[in-house]
Amino acid sequence: MKPYKKIKKFEQLELWNMGDVYAYQFSTKDAEDAGIYKKYILMQKVGEKGMGYPYEGFRYDVIQIYDRLFDELPSPEVIKDIRLLPADIPYRKNEELLRTFPLDMSAGMDYLKASEYPRKRLHFLG
Repeated sequence: MKPYKKIKKFEQLELWNMGDVYAYQFSTKDAEDAGIYKKYILMQKVGEKGMGYPYEGFRYDVIQIYDRLFDELPSPEVIKDIRLLPADIPYRKNEELLRTFPLDMSAGMDYLKASEYPRKRLHFLG
């Protein structure tokens, strides 16, 4: 009889601190086709939320994404002059939902394994 396969426990990855600003550099073929290859976009951690089943006890980062692309790495001070990019859910085309609930201005970002975290493309700004 085969031995039971051991189930690997997930470890909470603590990668960003509250308020951290990172620049993400686009690097895929899709980014090249869209004309944003090697450009940067800024993200800032503004909170944390708990995950549901089957990952109870784990948290994911809540981030804001800034509405501007950069050709080079900017300084973190530039975010005070840039508006936030709405990160709303795509199925809210219903006008009643848009009137009832405010537009989401943040998004969730989780990584259950260190290999999922795009280290080479994220640059810490402050």
